[in-house]
Amino acid sequence: MTSSQTKSSRKLRILFIVDQEDQASHLVDTILGLGYELYTEVIMRQDAAPGVLADDHWDLVFCHFNEQASSNDESLNLIASIGSNIPVVYFSDTVSEQDVSEAIRSGVTDFLVGESKIHLLAILERELNRNKFIRECGRNRERYKEIIDSSSDAIIALDSYWNINFFSKGAENLFGYSQEEAIGKSYASLIHASKPKEQSLNQTPADTNEFNLAKRRDITIRCKDGSTLACEMNMSRTRVIGDKRIYTVILRDISDRKAKEEELIRLANYDALTDIFNRHSFYKALQQEIKQANRDKTKFALLYIDLDDFKNINDSLGHVGGDELLKEFAQ
Repeated sequence: MTSSQTKSSRKLRILFIVDQEDQASHLVDTILGLGYELYTEVIMRQDAAPGVLADDHWDLVFCHFNEQASSNDESLNLIASIGSNIPVVYFSDTVSEQDVSEAIRSGVTDFLVGESKIHLLAILERELNRNKFIRECGRNRERYKEIIDSSSDAIIALDSYWNINFFSKGAENLFGYSQEEAIGKSYASLIHASKPKEQSLNQTPADTNEFNLAKRRDITIRCKDGSTLACEMNMSRTRVIGDKRIYTVILRDISDRKAKEEELIRLANYDALTDIFNRHSFYKALQQEIKQANRDKTKFALLYIDLDDFKNINDSLGHVGGDELLKEFAQ
């Protein structure tokens, strides 16, 4: 690693809140002497407006300890206005253990007393590592989001009540809802529950016996425009803090595949010309009727129709004419 890279990785953005302008100078000099590169700003305590402090521009806030100011509600409001994402360190030349304890309890991250370079170094390194971790998490989050959004599959995250808290680009394209419209919506509202197994999505958690998470299944979804689509669904469960669970649902549009499957079934069971049962399917249906009649002790009729002299039709009008006659007769 070059010296410029080392410097860049040790750069901190620090805001100093003081009662007097010279209170931050010694601390700034000490930090620079430890080899850090700083971007700093010094403001007076009375100028520390919430709008200035709420800015995520800062890595660290050093606030000079004023016993009188720090013991009242104004100091607590000051810390609260900074927000939980930015660490606040009180610093002072001398202070009692009770003051340190009360400051920490009020929400201060740390307390620097006197010229303890070791303690100061520990604070700075801790914040450098925290910033590095936050940046890495941010990069990973963006990277994973790009990967998820590049998928044509719909990826949805649900809370333990099956409300949507993540909706991918693929989900937006599939359902027609924007992410803003989908977040908070019940997952059951997206399902066209026409089958008993699908209806369990409306009533029961995904880990009951009625719904097997590990099983890939075909379901029907309801889109924003009211149309329905056949989809393949995979669902997994992840346990998070406490008893909370997150359910991840991956949906893939299989409407084209379903249409082809139905067409193959139709071709296997129906005559291509007349679109009525072929011989194999007719005998299968007849056997079922016989079984049903025997079981119910009922009767049924079978009407057998023969077309006489059909050969003459083919000979005189050709097979095209014969085919037209068969189609009309089948209707």
